Amino acid sequence: MKMQRIVAIAVAFSLASVAAETALLAALARNPGEPVSREALSLEAQCSGNLRTVDVQMTRLRRKIERDPKFPRYLQTVRGTGYVLKPD
Repeated sequence: MKMQRIVAIAVAFSLASVAAETALLAALARNPGEPVSREALSLEAQCSGNLRTVDVQMTRLRRKIERDPKFPRYLQTVRGTGYVLKPD
């Protein structure tokens, strides 16, 4: 019983994480080339108002999208503001 509960919690967390990443990407895609504040992204992805959660989700998203997540080409940080989606 304990193992089933742990697996169920892990699956629920994974799905919520993917949903947050999708919401972040959608918010950035609505304004390509324009910086979006961390606050706006937090509200969009329903990250419970914690701005560090946005940073963590962006890191996970970069790992999936960017060729080299340490030097992102598409999902860039705008210091003091938030993030921007830089399309080709």
